[in-house]
Amino acid sequence: MQAQGIPCVGYLDDFFMVAATREEAEEMMMLLVELVSFLGFKVNSAKCEGPEQLMEFLGVELSTSGGVCTAAISKDRVDFVVRTAREVRQQARRKPVRRRQLESLWGLLAFCNQVVWGLSLYTRRGFSLLAASGTRGAVRVTPPVLEDLDTIEDVIWRYNGRKVVLFREDVKEDFFATDSSGTKGMGGLMDERFFLHSWEDVRKMIQKPWFPFRKGVPESEHINYLELLAVWWAVVLWGRHVQGRTVVIRIDNQCALRQVAKWWGPPEYLPLLKQLFLTCVRYDIRLRPVYITTKDNKLADLLSRMQLRQFHMEHRAFMRATVWRQDRDDWMLSPAEFHSLDMEFGPFTLDACVAPSRANAFCAVSWSREEDARVQRFDGHQAWGNLPFSIMYDIIVNFLRCKRRQQMGTSGTFLVPVWGQDRGRAPDPTWTLILSMPEVFKVVECGGGASGPRAGDAAGLGVRADSVVQALLQEQKRYEEEALARSTRGAYSTGARAFVTFCIAFACLGCLEPLLPASDDVLVWFITFSSWFLAPSTIKNYLAAVRQLHLQRGHAWRPVAERFRVAATLQGVRRYWDRPSKPVMPLTLQNLLDMSRHVEFGSLSELSLWAAILVGFFGLFRKDNLTTGKEDACNPRAALVRDDVLFTEDGETVWIRVRYSKTIQCGERFHWVPLRRVPGSALCPVWALRALMSATAGRAGDSPLFVAEKVVGRKVQVVPLTHAGLVGGIKRLAKAAGLRPEAYAGHSLRRGGATAAKQLEVHTMYIKHQGDWRSDCYERYCEMQPEQRLILPGAMAAAAAALT
Repeated sequence: MQAQGIPCVGYLDDFFMVAATREEAEEMMMLLVELVSFLGFKVNSAKCEGPEQLMEFLGVELSTSGGVCTAAISKDRVDFVVRTAREVRQQARRKPVRRRQLESLWGLLAFCNQVVWGLSLYTRRGFSLLAASGTRGAVRVTPPVLEDLDTIEDVIWRYNGRKVVLFREDVKEDFFATDSSGTKGMGGLMDERFFLHSWEDVRKMIQKPWFPFRKGVPESEHINYLELLAVWWAVVLWGRHVQGRTVVIRIDNQCALRQVAKWWGPPEYLPLLKQLFLTCVRYDIRLRPVYITTKDNKLADLLSRMQLRQFHMEHRAFMRATVWRQDRDDWMLSPAEFHSLDMEFGPFTLDACVAPSRANAFCAVSWSREEDARVQRFDGHQAWGNLPFSIMYDIIVNFLRCKRRQQMGTSGTFLVPVWGQDRGRAPDPTWTLILSMPEVFKVVECGGGASGPRAGDAAGLGVRADSVVQALLQEQKRYEEEALARSTRGAYSTGARAFVTFCIAFACLGCLEPLLPASDDVLVWFITFSSWFLAPSTIKNYLAAVRQLHLQRGHAWRPVAERFRVAATLQGVRRYWDRPSKPVMPLTLQNLLDMSRHVEFGSLSELSLWAAILVGFFGLFRKDNLTTGKEDACNPRAALVRDDVLFTEDGETVWIRVRYSKTIQCGERFHWVPLRRVPGSALCPVWALRALMSATAGRAGDSPLFVAEKVVGRKVQVVPLTHAGLVGGIKRLAKAAGLRPEAYAGHSLRRGGATAAKQLEVHTMYIKHQGDWRSDCYERYCEMQPEQRLILPGAMAAAAAALT
């Protein structure tokens, strides 16, 4: 499954998978269960969990809520570890501790080391104590170990969940290197900054407990210790310049490199390691040490030997070469252009050429220069490659070799530039190879997505057919896709993939039925199989996707109602498995008032969040109009922009224009939503919008109305407010107000506004128009409160009492 690009982790008989959406997760779980069953193993459905945003796997709590993916030790386990550490600490102050008790505690701490950032620094001396005590039944705990036990509790609570962060990091890959000389001094450089200090100068400084050349500690004079000191010095000097980022630091000493990578070292090194760790915590830095040979680390080596004049000469040459090397062998592709290629030719399972940090990888499986795509096996992969110019030909030749070896399931899409051929210039060997094999390669145009120093040279990529007929066909295909909303296309795509995967799997088992048109038997089997994993409502949506697949391929489709066995099976699944839905709770005016006490109006992000909440509640807005799915994929056609807000002259009303929504998909009309001022109240949407417009006065009129601040390095960027940001903010404020956060989401605004209007006995016509409902489904959102539901039985009870 990993070879097919599915993020799957297996440990013995346990499997864990990650997906972007709930539907994809359900589909992957169905495939895994099908694969395991096909291999002859039984699956215990009672132990199948998910899809969930909070799950425990192998003792680690994995969470994807709030738009951030983290791994942490569960609260119960942390409580147990902290309680055990306290018991050992209290007992160790009075008498020796049983060895078995110490081994149990340090075993728990070793498990926590996987997730708790920096905890290994405070367990090293404990492990050394156990190793030195031999096999004695009781061990006297030394003062340094007691000191670590005093700190461990705070480290676990503060840094739990920070060691493993499952999202792409902001990586600084520029040249950052340090070095130390055993007799001269230490030095380091980062881009154009550098430092050097002789050991004589260090001895004259105010001595700290982690400084080198300490009396009675000969290890502090070792070259490994001095190399580690140079790393600490560089982070102290330049930490503020790389704040909040992952820093690739080059070290030519293997011992220092391992200690920084694992936060682990001999007891004599722990004071220095702890200082380095605390400095990284202070600036929110993650160090990614990389080994560099002494020959390649020439600049830092010259600094450590105090050869400043020669360093300046070499450094100038290095910087000139760096400017020349920037992006000479690579160009970049915008994510939007990649996703369009992925939809047309994918889904891709492999990114053949990425940076060593994987920061620019688009696929779950990727190769960097260490793996070298020139020698890897493309067999069974749908590969994507933004190929380096210098080795482009060799990679494509290797791909052809793999394609001949395994025809089925192997494909590749490569970005190849086209430059005009100068006179006297030899033909490009890559294009000579491609054009010589028209039966193998399909060349299409991919313009507008490149960026970088060389992108301008690559205009007009590989156009083979530009006739009017083909242009018409492409335009017609685009219009046909636009007939459905993007969310509908995504839902149909998921259902169609599940159906095709099911048909292929059952064909492998000997059930030879045609894929299209699907017979009633195939549909009945598909419904029954899907009922093992999916809810009845999801199965119904998947059948709609199967219908769409038939119509797209030119096949007739009989409605499910006319297929007795299919309709009966679907109804039976609903009767057997259907459960009451759990809608989100509506927010009330009192809830909003309680939440407003916890809003920091001085922050742009908080002000924008609160304005979005009030506009969504009083305007009965759908969350798609208030937010966007991703920060870098804002759709100005759907989301509200600054130009959509119009204040009246008296300041009592604000009108908000909706140009696109669930009921306005073709831009055929505008829907204007009025909001009135609430004088002197934090629940005033007019005041909140006016304050937000003033705070973002310098932004363009077509920029998103609701925004958030995001820290990127040392800069603060203003990005669109996302779905996850709105839902996370509502849950956070609900928790602060004493409500159950899991009961509220973005739909609580629209549902709560409609319910509040119904309680105020507003005519249903006005509610329906404010929320722009086409049908009467809005009546389901108007929650009837308990006191309202008691009116009817109360009247009947009063009538009965009058007769007695």
